[in-house]
Amino acid sequence: MRKIVSANRVEVHRPATVKDVMTTPVVTVNCEDGFRTIVRTLEQHRVSAVPVVDSEGLVVGIVSEGDLLIKEAEPMPSKAVLFEGKQRRLEKAKAMGRSAKEVMTAPVVTIEPEATLAQAAHLMLGKRVKRLPVIDQHGQLAGIVSRGDILKVFLRSDSEIRAEVVDQLIAQTLGQAAVKVDVSVHDGVVSLSGVVDRRSEIRMLARAVFQVDGVVGVHDALDFRHDDTGPPAIPAPWLGPFERIEIGDLVDAYRIEQPLGEGAFSAAYLARSVGDGQKVVIKSLCPGVMGDRSAHARFRREVEIMKRLSHPNIQRSLDTGESRSQPYIVLEFVEGEDFWQYLRRKGPLPPEEAVRYTMQLVDALEHMHAQGVVHRDLKPENLVRMPDGQLKLIDFGLAYMQGGRRLTWPWLSHALGSPGYMAPEQIQGKRGDRRADVYSLGILLYQMLSGRNPWSGNNPLAIMSQQLHTVASPVRRFAPAVPLPLNAITSKMIRWRRQERYQTVADLRRDLEHWEDLDLARFTLPDERPPTAEPRNARPSWLAIAAGAALFLAGSGLGALVASLMQR
Repeated sequence: MRKIVSANRVEVHRPATVKDVMTTPVVTVNCEDGFRTIVRTLEQHRVSAVPVVDSEGLVVGIVSEGDLLIKEAEPMPSKAVLFEGKQRRLEKAKAMGRSAKEVMTAPVVTIEPEATLAQAAHLMLGKRVKRLPVIDQHGQLAGIVSRGDILKVFLRSDSEIRAEVVDQLIAQTLGQAAVKVDVSVHDGVVSLSGVVDRRSEIRMLARAVFQVDGVVGVHDALDFRHDDTGPPAIPAPWLGPFERIEIGDLVDAYRIEQPLGEGAFSAAYLARSVGDGQKVVIKSLCPGVMGDRSAHARFRREVEIMKRLSHPNIQRSLDTGESRSQPYIVLEFVEGEDFWQYLRRKGPLPPEEAVRYTMQLVDALEHMHAQGVVHRDLKPENLVRMPDGQLKLIDFGLAYMQGGRRLTWPWLSHALGSPGYMAPEQIQGKRGDRRADVYSLGILLYQMLSGRNPWSGNNPLAIMSQQLHTVASPVRRFAPAVPLPLNAITSKMIRWRRQERYQTVADLRRDLEHWEDLDLARFTLPDERPPTAEPRNARPSWLAIAAGAALFLAGSGLGALVASLMQR
């Protein structure tokens, strides 16, 4: 996101998207149009391919010169051969085709108008296509984008690129410190030199500059005054000596059997009670944050939260204690399948099954919210599906109690959550309330119904940027068989503006319990694009930008694709 300051107001401009470079209006042919009509259309409009639309105007395929040349290459198709490959059979069928429906390539690969150019480029390379029909949120053809269209952004002059980098990007990011950074541009390659205050700002600048339209590469020769890229080494004698937990160790009345996993703040171990042999999970702080007071405060808050909760769909807390100067919590051992693995194995779920799982989580969230607890990290990886079909919600490391003190790290972003599942307000660095849990549950329901997350990207920052700058397509866009009432419920759950979502899970429950008889007149379509917040006057740090708005990372790796695109 680039900010351009004028004398009267501040205007916020998004990076170039498919909508900015696509060709429109688009020449099309109908399914029943004949071979000669297609050839005549290509010749008359001087294009190399045309989308094929059905009677409702929906794109069902695309016909290119390559599809038509098959008839010239094989005017009299030979007889079928045993064990003939699929591609060869398709070519023979096209050679015999007489209408657009018979010679087109299908299914067609499409893209949305608000997709970044990087996403379009990656899709073209991955699917080995030269052009993409652009489909709006209603499924209608809005334009077509080609490789040449994407490469147009690299035709900007060096002076234009430098002006944007210096006057807009660096000035808005570094404020007064921008005068100590020198910028030069040659053939689209931006060179940065000088001194910045913090080391983290170097990476921020390089990545931000790389996202400027027309930049081919970035050469970084910046120096820094302070290194803020690692965890603070806080002397903490009050914590006592730290010893790493090892297999076979005895932690009070529990013997460690094996490690289960380690996150940014805590580690989990499978253990067994010495007294009755019961399997349990012991969770303690990671070694890397043992000297951090904030990490200790956050872990103790998680312990307090777990002790408050008692629900069939939430992992139970069994015991707490402190061993070897480190706090720990003993949790119920939940035997079952990681829900992410389950969804990956099963694909889209039947509506009734998806609603059944969603209702279990509504029950769990209703209990949590009644206790003043907001989870903030609801995702498939934090769910376990038990053999009887019951879901268990685990990992409350990012949860907080309403009214509690906000805990942060100087070396960690303010946006806590998982890209693709965290609500837009969390990405912006806001704390998030019960409606953030509604949003995350909506993404999960969307994934259960369609087999995919509505957000995609090459890295977490690209995903978060997409969440901030675009509106999710309705789930029926990817799964047309989803009933309209569930489509409406899901769309309301994942609205960009939290005041437009379900305000409580109790409201959501009422609609889910009677979803088959839902009055669709109560639901409105989401806005075409999310609102843009006014920029703050204060100088934004990279840590806040990266986690809050990902302003400069609307697409990732576009420049790296140029060579591949130009060779194809």
